[in-house]
Amino acid sequence: MVCIRCPSESEFRSPLILYLGAITLITLTVAGGLLAKIQGSGLNDGLLALTAILSLLGASHLAVALVNWLATLLARPHLLPRMDFSGGIPPESRTLAVIPTMLTSAQNVEDLVEGA
Repeated sequence: MVCIRCPSESEFRSPLILYLGAITLITLTVAGGLLAKIQGSGLNDGLLALTAILSLLGASHLAVALVNWLATLLARPHLLPRMDFSGGIPPESRTLAVIPTMLTSAQNVEDLVEGA
C-alpha cells in the first residue's frame, strides 16, 4: 500500500510562491503545447502573436481553476477556537459596531435610538 503524504502548511515557507508557481507552470505547459501545434501551420507573425495571447489567457484560467481545486483537496481545515459568551461578553472581547446613517429628522434619530 502506497501512502502519499501531503505536506502541511507549516512546511512551506511561502505558500504564495508555491501557488503562483503551480499556476505559472500549468499555464506555460498548456499554452506552450497549443502554440507548438499551431506554429507549424504557417500562420503569419501577427496571427501567431494573437493566438499566443489568447492561449495564455485560456490556459491561465484553466491553471487557476486546477490549482484552486487541488488546494481544496490537499489543504486540511483547521478548527476555530470556541468562544463561550453564554455568561455575557467579557470587557476585553467587547466591540463597537458603527452603522452609517443619514439623520434627516428628529423622528429618524428617535427611531434609531429605540432600535439599539
